[in-house]
Amino acid sequence: MTSTTRNQGSGTVSSGKRHGVVVGVDGSDHSIGALRLAAEEAGYRDVPLTLIASYAVTGYAIAAADLSPQIIDENIIRRELEELLENACEHIDTFDGQIRTEVERGDAVNVLLDYSRNAELVVVGSRGRGGFTGLLLGSTSARLPAHSKAPVLVVPRRFTQAALAPGASPLDSNAPIAAGVDGSSQSLLAALEAARLAIEREVGLKLVSALPPVEPDVSWTPLQEQRRRAFDHIRQRCEQDANWLQELYPGLELQSEIEEGRAAEILIAETGKAQVTVVGTRGRGGFSGMLLGSTSNATMHHAAGPVMVVPAYETDLLGKHPRFTEK
Repeated sequence: MTSTTRNQGSGTVSSGKRHGVVVGVDGSDHSIGALRLAAEEAGYRDVPLTLIASYAVTGYAIAAADLSPQIIDENIIRRELEELLENACEHIDTFDGQIRTEVERGDAVNVLLDYSRNAELVVVGSRGRGGFTGLLLGSTSARLPAHSKAPVLVVPRRFTQAALAPGASPLDSNAPIAAGVDGSSQSLLAALEAARLAIEREVGLKLVSALPPVEPDVSWTPLQEQRRRAFDHIRQRCEQDANWLQELYPGLELQSEIEEGRAAEILIAETGKAQVTVVGTRGRGGFSGMLLGSTSNATMHHAAGPVMVVPAYETDLLGKHPRFTEK
């Protein structure tokens, strides 16, 4: 591992999360866009920013080297990646916190998963050069969000270096934070993280739930009545969630919305209106369960704004929710 610490600032690591905000950088314009947002988030949190570049020496390459006089010199690879990270730092010259750069040997996702154990947030782009960012929309798309110990912020394709003017942010500073909720405890963890984001940015929080198409059941109940019952059930659940969050954060500007349609389509649409759209890793087949299911690639491909995936963790705050205290 190669480690460089530069630009000592006021960044402090809370809760033992010594890496602060971790961002995967592969030199692509898109990863630079992700880096800019990662720096912005590190500034909000007042924590260090850790830039990581990784490389993998495949078994094929090692075998080929054994059959030829040419030796794979990893020192050259490391020096190139160190220079890549140094150049990347020039794009965040307005960030006045602590910056760390790390070069690691290994699979990109595994490297980030390892760093996530001591990070507050992991940031990656949805596309890149086959390193960190390219993996998210490939065959390993679910690995990082599903197994990360820290929330993962996936930055969409439009947030490229070219779209980021110096000193500017592509995010609408007045737009709310959105959270997809489906009644599960996992989606409530996402809502808690979304509330924290909204408070630090001084914007509102929007809780969004989906009312999926109602399939006729075997009873004689009219379809319209079935739909009304489904809506009432979701509305009651949303009111519980909103009241719970409002009690935890009295000053939070909060609204709830129930959208009719399929969860994937609603979630994708929401990403174009919110600063960040927050979801959990697992749920009841709604927003949070979707991200690691069959529609995960479609969601990430079509997201118009950043999507944050929150992993499961232990918190006493869920014990204050009426749905988890009722016997």
